[in-house]
Amino acid sequence: MLRKRAFTLIELLVVIAIIGLLMALLLPAVQRVREAANRMRCQNHLRQLGIALHNHEQSMGAFPSAYWVRPWPPDPAVPAGHYRWSTLALLTPYLEQTNVYNALDLNVPLFGGPNQNPPYSIFPQNRATVALVVPIFLCPSDMYKQVLPDRGAANYVACVGSGVNGGQAIDPGDPVAAPTGGNWAPPDGVFYANSAVRISDIFDGTSNTVLMSETLLGSGGPDITDRSQADPRVTYISLGVSQTLSVAGCQSATLFRTNRQSTWADGAYPTALYNHWFPPNTPEFDCLRHSNPAWKAARSRHTGGVNVLMGDCSMRFIRNSVDLTTWRALATRAGGEVVSLP
Repeated sequence: MLRKRAFTLIELLVVIAIIGLLMALLLPAVQRVREAANRMRCQNHLRQLGIALHNHEQSMGAFPSAYWVRPWPPDPAVPAGHYRWSTLALLTPYLEQTNVYNALDLNVPLFGGPNQNPPYSIFPQNRATVALVVPIFLCPSDMYKQVLPDRGAANYVACVGSGVNGGQAIDPGDPVAAPTGGNWAPPDGVFYANSAVRISDIFDGTSNTVLMSETLLGSGGPDITDRSQADPRVTYISLGVSQTLSVAGCQSATLFRTNRQSTWADGAYPTALYNHWFPPNTPEFDCLRHSNPAWKAARSRHTGGVNVLMGDCSMRFIRNSVDLTTWRALATRAGGEVVSLP
């Protein structure tokens, strides 16, 4: 009589252990390959944005502004700062997003005023388009793809400058953008309210000046009032209009917003801008006073740093350990600094 051969329990456990060990060795490698591919796709998105920026500069004579500040005569009650269509919105016709561009009515402000229904909401003709998810505006490494259900989000942000001017995104010399003046110096980067910077205005050289980088989407949901429960990667400190952007003010803040990067069409700091006051992926909280000024960092889920788009359309991966003086120098368009990257 022939005896049937079979695995003993010990042999089966050994096989399972070997398979588990192989999986444990394999998974990190798979994840590294996947992240490397995501990082390359992210760089490709930024490179396409860079080409679009240059095409805009050639066609319109200047790079697009960070956002518009202008009155709207049909309803003077609409704040001038609500006319803030973002750099990304203005680039859509140069990004093979013609359908998105044609669906936008840029002749009206992005947000209305107190007479809007509901008050201060997006104008009705633009709500459906602003809610669109535009894949080129999203980094594939981010764990979130949308922040608010009625808005399309974006990871890519325009550089206001070094942040040494308090992160100001409005030129105090602009009688429309800053009618009451201010104590801040004009922004030292390429993008700010009503800006019209040309390539010839980048005196530091396009290969030494950052145009855009990336940051992380918020998790969405209710605001957080307990600092210990807030994650600086996906929330930001929100200071009131009457508060001053300062180290002390940011350290004593009690309101942490979860809606960062919620709206690709909105050119304000919470959704479309950043500066180089903090190093990449800083453990500090981004700190924003209303929508301007602000200290807001470049952030990513790439290992060890962030992608940046230089003025000549080249890509650089900047490590979190970058020298802060060098990092800030890269953000200025005419600072005269000597920049040396490894």
